[in-house]
Amino acid sequence: MKRCKYLLLLGILYLISCKNEGPPPTQTSGYKPVYAPKIPDSEITFSSGKIKGEPGKAVTGGNRLFQLEPNKGIHVIDLSNPGSLRTLGFINIPGAHDLEIRDHQLITNAYNDLLVLDVTNLQQLKLIVRVDNAIRLPSLSIPPHSGYFECVDKTKGTVIGWTKTTIYSPKCKY
Repeated sequence: MKRCKYLLLLGILYLISCKNEGPPPTQTSGYKPVYAPKIPDSEITFSSGKIKGEPGKAVTGGNRLFQLEPNKGIHVIDLSNPGSLRTLGFINIPGAHDLEIRDHQLITNAYNDLLVLDVTNLQQLKLIVRVDNAIRLPSLSIPPHSGYFECVDKTKGTVIGWTKTTIYSPKCKY
């Protein structure tokens, strides 16, 4: 009997705590997902010199150091004269998160796509292999703050961030 009273009390507390907020607004401030874009091969380029931003993983290949700048690309530094290191340039690869060197091949990613580049001649980068959607990046499936947001559409790809904006007839809230 005591158990039934507790269950009844819990049920009443649950019903009292429920709020009926009514229908969602037709227009409100909220978050919209940013999806990982498809990076065209033509955007994977080499340029001489670039100011370093956030440093990431670094690997050596021959007399070169390849240092990741997360989400932007890879710095290439000449190691042939250890007393006088010199920056050779920057390989622009938006969405790059990791890298590895095997022989003269750079293995990296452009968001979800796996890339293998021939870096023998940096001035003439060659994309050897591209495997679309080979890598699963962690998805940011909820916005940074509670409230209304545009629901995630999994057919559009991986969510890599959120933008605060005006949203219309939102169906999602947390």
